[in-house]
Amino acid sequence: MKMQGLWKKAAMPVLAAVMVLSAAAVPAESYFTTYVTAQGGYTLQLHDVEIIPHEQVQTNVKNISVENTGNIDCYVRARAVSGGEVPVSYAGAGWFDGGDGYWYYDGVVEPGATSGVLQATITLPMGTEEKPIPEGTTVNVVVVTEGAKVFKDDEGTPKPNGPAYEGWALKAQEG
Repeated sequence: MKMQGLWKKAAMPVLAAVMVLSAAAVPAESYFTTYVTAQGGYTLQLHDVEIIPHEQVQTNVKNISVENTGNIDCYVRARAVSGGEVPVSYAGAGWFDGGDGYWYYDGVVEPGATSGVLQATITLPMGTEEKPIPEGTTVNVVVVTEGAKVFKDDEGTPKPNGPAYEGWALKAQEG
């Protein structure tokens, strides 16, 4: 008898707790579904900067110009990379040194237009008696050109090109 009395005493609080909890439970049975149809469409056109560098070589000078083959106005910049011991000097109307290794074309290059010419001149170092520079020595000079979309201020004036120009900070993302 003692066991049955113990069960009855323990069962009463448990039964009371179950009743309270079941009363607090809100029925949550529902099922929602819908569908949507769409009509029409919108053509999305991306405006990309597309440039083609042009190089003409004359002895120790590369004449560099950049053609805009894209469909929007762009700014361009360029630099020439050579061996570490071969210095490169630059000159060209409309080009300025950005101080970051690039030369910037000051004007806007419109679609179908070409920038002015930037001359990259290499100077071979002087040889020594122990190590003369052989006649006919060639130096590989790689030209790097980049283009960036022209951003305009609220009045429609193009923002100036240069190392601080916001268009050079934009990077393409994969994926």
